[in-house]
Amino acid sequence: EGMLGPIPGYMVSDLNVSYTHGRFEYVFGINNLFNKRYYTRRALGYPGPGILPSSPRNGFLNVKFSLEPKSKN
Repeated sequence: EGMLGPIPGYMVSDLNVSYTHGRFEYVFGINNLFNKRYYTRRALGYPGPGILPSSPRNGFLNVKFSLEPKSKN
């Protein structure tokens, strides 16, 4: 049953913010900001026929350190 039919439209919002201070760069992000439920494709084999659900809201934080000082222009 889950192998046929149209895939409904969806809209996902992400948020990404970056901040640089000296040799450090911080990047913070949230994917699927409003925790929408959607799917984009159908599985025909593993894990079984049907739809593959979206990932729930999730976030990340990256910290980057540069060995070279940034030149001031």
